[in-house]
Amino acid sequence: MRNWAEIIVDKAEGRMGLPQQLDYVRRTEFHLVTNKSLSTKNEFIAKVAEFQDGVCDLKAIQKHLKYLEEKTEDGTIKGYIRTVGKLEKMVLDAFLRNLKFELEVDDIIQRCKQALREKIISEEKIDFVFERLDSNIKSENFIAIKNGESIVISFEQFSMKYRRLFDSGRSKQLQYYQFSPELPEDIFAQRFIRRLVEIEDISPGDEEDAVEYTRHKLRLTTLLGRWVQAGDLVQDEVMALHEDVVLRWRNNFRGAFRKCNNPAAVIDAATAILKTLRSEKFQLNADQLPTELSNGELYHLSDVGRIGWHQDWVKND
Repeated sequence: MRNWAEIIVDKAEGRMGLPQQLDYVRRTEFHLVTNKSLSTKNEFIAKVAEFQDGVCDLKAIQKHLKYLEEKTEDGTIKGYIRTVGKLEKMVLDAFLRNLKFELEVDDIIQRCKQALREKIISEEKIDFVFERLDSNIKSENFIAIKNGESIVISFEQFSMKYRRLFDSGRSKQLQYYQFSPELPEDIFAQRFIRRLVEIEDISPGDEEDAVEYTRHKLRLTTLLGRWVQAGDLVQDEVMALHEDVVLRWRNNFRGAFRKCNNPAAVIDAATAILKTLRSEKFQLNADQLPTELSNGELYHLSDVGRIGWHQDWVKND
């Protein structure tokens, strides 16, 4: 309530006088949503309810605020209560009448997701849009609080800021869900990692790169599974991606080692193939995969034994 009180008298918004403050309060509803219930311990909420029902008057509210201020020993809380109590009588009266309490609300997240459904977001993308909204709003709120700014956003501002997220939920384009894949216990036991060590792309102790490449592979395979499950892709489109990349690899691999007459030359040729393919972005149906996922496709195909880098990668498997 202290935050609302400060917004009501915010000079930066032109509300320095009584008329401006009254105009703002009378056309604004203030909703406090919580999963807590109305208990005997929360006397203030009960007192506001009595005021709204005409059981007590404004003087009783002001007296109760004074009582709460004197009762607490916390200096910060005293300041919060004082900020509310310092509102002009007419402003405080209008503020309390437009104060709405929504108690014992345990399904706030589900309510948000239902609102997304009402915005014609397809069911399989509800969680995706909600998670992106939640992440972006939290980030912006954190920055605002850190800078000492109030957090106020109108419907028009919300629409302008986050319209892109709603549009992405209605789009037929593939959505790149953010998640951290669970890594295997032994990173270096993976076949594709062994193939990279084989051509000295990474060393046996280069755990940082091995973990990064593993994340690329797992993000690619996990996203492909999600897209198929959500109906954004069908299995033959995934297979077409695999076959196209295998063909690109084969075209680069064929003849690459003809002039190699020593182990170092073989390593150089293998590294050149890998470098060339890592720079490519592969096509998945109508979408071009970003570099991370394109690289992940290479690591996946190497991991399942369809492609390799060393001249004798099949024999060395």
